[in-house]
Amino acid sequence: MSVFKDEVTSDISSVFLNPDDFAEERMIDGKLVACILASDQTIPITGGYRIAITDAQQELYVRSADVPHKKAGGKMMIGTVAYDIDSWQEDMGIAHIRLSRAVGT
Repeated sequence: MSVFKDEVTSDISSVFLNPDDFAEERMIDGKLVACILASDQTIPITGGYRIAITDAQQELYVRSADVPHKKAGGKMMIGTVAYDIDSWQEDMGIAHIRLSRAVGT
């Protein structure tokens, strides 16, 4: 592995997904993992307006190795709340997962 990749891998655990810095521990599909769950975001749309992401929509950042890869349309439990997976992207060891609260939860 290159020195750069080693440094990025180290930063993922020691900074970005460290519960003492940015991350928090949550139960994801029955496994306790360090992650960042964000819902206080806005999405730009045409015309200069922005729309808010509600608590029914979440963005999850988690170490790729900590959760099994799932495809869009799959399901994920975070704590006791069921979510539908809208998208799943992985880059440099981090999974960025967009979620919507499953209907009826």
